[in-house]
Amino acid sequence: MNAVKAVQFDCSLSEAILINNAGQIGAIQRISEQEESDIERVMTINATAPMLLCQQFLQQFPIATPLTIVNISSGAANRAIPAWASYCASKIALDRFSETIQLEEKERGRSVKIYAVAPGVIDTPMQEKIRAASSTDFSSHSNFVQLKATNELSSPEEIALKISRLISNSKVDKVVLTLKEY
Repeated sequence: MNAVKAVQFDCSLSEAILINNAGQIGAIQRISEQEESDIERVMTINATAPMLLCQQFLQQFPIATPLTIVNISSGAANRAIPAWASYCASKIALDRFSETIQLEEKERGRSVKIYAVAPGVIDTPMQEKIRAASSTDFSSHSNFVQLKATNELSSPEEIALKISRLISNSKVDKVVLTLKEY
């Protein structure tokens, strides 16, 4: 955490964008069956580190500098998925944090846009880990295998373009959203 707290932003910019793309699925196993708990590690990577980066970003830039923050969340923030307890909890924490700091900074009169974005299912190493999980430990296993088999995963490049379109759209006033419409 000290490295995160030590981050320095170039505050001479006329506007700035911070994209927090932290994502660690953790052990794909029921909490009660984990030999070594993943709670602290997953919460640190998915919630605490992005929250601290947001804090640094907001504290370092002058209040007059227009800012945009995009925190990558997950659809798992909005529903419980067995064997993903830590992941689901970390992403809902990031959603509520994003909503709260948006309200706080608007109260201060800052020109800020803050988003917690559920990007959808993306073809990444995390998805490979999910598909490699035991179906005994993970009751939704077949759903994720099917998404890959039917080519329903988005590419990281597609998601980057959608995020770019979101950031460019000045009419978006929701904080927590999905990228389906972008």
